[in-house]
Amino acid sequence: MGARQRRRGARSEAWNAIEIASLRFAVALLGVLPHRASLRLGAALAGFYGFLGRLFGMRQHRVAKLNLEIAFPEKTQQERDAILCSMWRQWGMFAVDAVQLAKISPERLREIVVIDPPERIPEIEGKMKENGALILSAHFGSFELLLAAVGAYGHPISLVHRPMANPRVEVWIEQMRARFGTRQLPKGAAARDIIRELRAGRPVAIPFDQMGKRTTRVFAPFFGVQASTNSGLARLALLSKAPVYPVVIVREGASMRHRALFGPEVPIARTGDVEADVLENSRRFNRVLEDLIREHPDHWIWMYRRFKQQPEGTPSPYEVGAWPPEKYRTAAQPE
Repeated sequence: MGARQRRRGARSEAWNAIEIASLRFAVALLGVLPHRASLRLGAALAGFYGFLGRLFGMRQHRVAKLNLEIAFPEKTQQERDAILCSMWRQWGMFAVDAVQLAKISPERLREIVVIDPPERIPEIEGKMKENGALILSAHFGSFELLLAAVGAYGHPISLVHRPMANPRVEVWIEQMRARFGTRQLPKGAAARDIIRELRAGRPVAIPFDQMGKRTTRVFAPFFGVQASTNSGLARLALLSKAPVYPVVIVREGASMRHRALFGPEVPIARTGDVEADVLENSRRFNRVLEDLIREHPDHWIWMYRRFKQQPEGTPSPYEVGAWPPEKYRTAAQPE
């Protein structure tokens, strides 16, 4: 190993140490504050960050603003700006919720998170006995609180998870999730490992709002624009015959209370043409997620470059040479 590589490794390890130290400091600080006060602090800090992003034209602000223009052409700029401001405040509170999990009890979780509708749990459990269940979820709302709360109700979830770059933070997250029974499955794990979980009667959650890899993606409409979509959930649904249920968490106003929304089972196309079924089911999953985001637009990660990967011949909307937003919607319409 050369001197430059050693210095890079040392800097990386130093940065890892700083990150975990900052995380532990935040946990300790918020542990002193009442939950309501910490939520107000998180909302204020994130709101200020959003203000700075707007003031200095930071990339995250530019991306979020463009995404909202693509997704909501019918809204005024003032309406889209209001969603963006609310999103930053919500994500500040979501971060506080995640940190609070280091000290919160299962009893307290059941007080602040209700299952909606409650009858969906027995329905899912009845179907899980044979093939498990696939949970269509997303980086939507207090995602960590959702996993923990469902576990606190006695229904732990296995999560397909992309490991963090910082191994120290990864260990902290894994330990926190394990408190409530969440089992992590590394993203990219062989399908047989996920199938094994399903056949053991466990629900497996797959975040569905990220771009797909070039080798596994399909292009499916999302907010009327072609979006690189991970085909893994559709392929697993076909292979395992497990039912697919959308599940997200929604905050009640600016309070500490939430609803874990369990949507109805998503019908799965099974025509026998695997690739056609994968595409059709991926389209259905995108529609379900889009409907949830439309209902609660400040709960999603608009700063994520969801439309970066486009079909051949279509430029990325985030790069030089991008088309006007309306042209992406026109290009996605079937001929």
